[in-house]
Amino acid sequence: MPPKRARAVVTPLREVYHYRVHDNPVVTTRTERKSGLTPTYLAENATKAQKQTHDRLESFQRVRFRGFTAAELRSLDSLAPYYEHPDNPLSPHSRLPFHPAFAKDRWQQSLMNHQALFPLGNGRSGYWHVDNAIVWDALEPGVRLASQTLLHAQLWPWWDTLLFGEYRRIPVQDLPIGAQEDQYRLIPRCAEIINNPSEIRRAKTTLNGIACKVEFHLVSEHTDPYTGLERDHLVQGETASQLFGDTIVWFGYELLAPLLDKRITISERMLSCYMARKGKEGLLSKQPGLALSTNEPYLGNDIWTELGFAMETTLFGGLTSRFEFNQPGKHSTRGLPLAGLFQVHMYKDLTEALVKLEESPILGTEPPSDWTEPTFYPVPLPYFFDLHEPGFWNYYLLKNSVTGLHLGPKVLGVKFKGEHPSVPARPSTMHDDDIVDNNPGGKDISDDDMLDTNSPADLVTAIGIENRRRREVRRILDAMSGLQQTPPAPPAGLGVDSNVQSAKKALSVAKFDEIKDFLRRYRRILAMDTLHFNMGAHMLYDHVLSCGLRDISYQQFRVFLVDVNGANTMIRTSKVYDKPPMPTQAMVTFLPDGWEGVDTTTNLPIPPPIERPPYTKPTKFSLDWFERCTARVMDPLQDFCYFHESGLYDFDMEGYQALRKFSNEAFKRIVKEDGLMNAQANPFTVALFRDCICEFENNNYRWALGPPGIVRKLKNGWPQVIDNPPAQGKKRKGAPGDDRQSKKAKKGKP
Repeated sequence: MPPKRARAVVTPLREVYHYRVHDNPVVTTRTERKSGLTPTYLAENATKAQKQTHDRLESFQRVRFRGFTAAELRSLDSLAPYYEHPDNPLSPHSRLPFHPAFAKDRWQQSLMNHQALFPLGNGRSGYWHVDNAIVWDALEPGVRLASQTLLHAQLWPWWDTLLFGEYRRIPVQDLPIGAQEDQYRLIPRCAEIINNPSEIRRAKTTLNGIACKVEFHLVSEHTDPYTGLERDHLVQGETASQLFGDTIVWFGYELLAPLLDKRITISERMLSCYMARKGKEGLLSKQPGLALSTNEPYLGNDIWTELGFAMETTLFGGLTSRFEFNQPGKHSTRGLPLAGLFQVHMYKDLTEALVKLEESPILGTEPPSDWTEPTFYPVPLPYFFDLHEPGFWNYYLLKNSVTGLHLGPKVLGVKFKGEHPSVPARPSTMHDDDIVDNNPGGKDISDDDMLDTNSPADLVTAIGIENRRRREVRRILDAMSGLQQTPPAPPAGLGVDSNVQSAKKALSVAKFDEIKDFLRRYRRILAMDTLHFNMGAHMLYDHVLSCGLRDISYQQFRVFLVDVNGANTMIRTSKVYDKPPMPTQAMVTFLPDGWEGVDTTTNLPIPPPIERPPYTKPTKFSLDWFERCTARVMDPLQDFCYFHESGLYDFDMEGYQALRKFSNEAFKRIVKEDGLMNAQANPFTVALFRDCICEFENNNYRWALGPPGIVRKLKNGWPQVIDNPPAQGKKRKGAPGDDRQSKKAKKGKP
């Protein structure tokens, strides 16, 4: 009998990165997954079998890493787990100032009653909210980075164009075939006007005034923040205007998840901070007070940037979204650190998935000559460290304003033509034609700029940063020409994340009975019998807490839901989504069985649900008034509508009542049009509003009272829901810059 195979060593990289999609046999065994990030080196005395394994792994890595191997990425100072930087810029990160738009209080605004905070999950206590110290510690460095682009907005014409740009009609001959003729571009003003000191001050004042009318909330990228339901796509962030209150920016908490893992290195943390920054300024630019239409600033440097990437490509010189090292396929695993980033310009395969001529008729008739073969440049890790240095923003960027923030330096790039990692499409060595050497040569990298001893301090700082970047390029090129032939040491600085507990603990019988009895007693108050739709488990948990259940963690509540779902009683778990390393989310709905029984505390029988609360029956005129006015509120073509979406059955009672102001104004016109007597048009009071809902509920028709503070749409009485196309000039659901309207009603934080 052959000896048992030795158990593989659990490396620190595997501990962090083994949650991967699209596993490849090269890096997977039957019992475990590996990171696939470890550089591989072939010893001089390697056997034939070792050479074959080495070649297979390199071929896999070249497809996964856009033409590079992990060893080459390491030599380019671009593989984060193996890059060690002498400094830790996060310890003094408070030196970078906040822009008021991103101040902590802008993240502390209350949610509406039909929305709830997401628990951290994975054994951690608390919520994805900045009042939780570990969440704010993860978010703050990225927020400070985002602040810098607003504080230095005058350095780029992009912001001025967004605020004051000129809409110029595109000549018909410049439009693609099939595009509508009446199309415009948002172009910049002349440089003399943009750089005028008074115009700089005006732009800054305008931008600050608008940007500060924003509030931020953390939400799952998988979940629609309005309905609480799972989406069929991921949204890292979106913007929504409100009738009453500031613009809301919803930001996916998954980008912060790697920063809660204490095992990652400082370089991985730098990358994660950059991604946590990314998109916040762009989301600010989407609010209605800034952009007059869906057009983005067109600066003439890249005709593809108007497809939603104008700010990223203008300020940062290229795209990085979906080009992380840790994704072996087209979809990255949420919650993992990035391991590294590629920079690339817009190219054919990406662009064709975004372009719809009726929505984006901004393309030139001739695409760039190289748009079929994108060139991928690994971004050196020192760039992300520099972003946290005040001297970079205050001095270096002033000297290199337009391009100073571009990711880089671009040392070597590869024109990548590979596809899925499981189908190696490249040989084990790079072809010279695929390599793009971006070494400018000559004095640019071979010599340092010299300083006069009497140079001003800001010039000394700027030249010092530039010289350091040139020396980095020289060192990287030297490393690429002589890759080491010995296995690398494991990443340093890894620790144990004390915030994460192991597998879920069993729920005690006492806790199970406590939750079950509470739900039975509060069945009516929680409106369980009218829960005919899917509700997020985190939302039901929030309702339960608001009714008074204490000392029950979200983890215990989820275990309870699993147990009753297995027994097919009380509550059914209709859907579980997301996957490790992120905590899973669940959707639940009502089951009629299991709600009657004996209270385990009092030993008294729990009766069926009590009768509905007493109310004053409204007149037929009031009910007709209520129905006609709320119909206006729910009309998807009305500017103040927000309660019409399929899947949105619960809404904040206070917020819905506030729309009575609009409904009453509309009803005055109804009274006049129908010739009704004004004497019958009594004020639509809060009490009358509630009585109308109770009457509808008593007839099991359209409306009901939901959990405390909630108005609910019933299953009966509504026409079949047909999703209407967005009105002219409005953006599609779920897109960054979403223009849907909502009303804000305050809700206390837990």
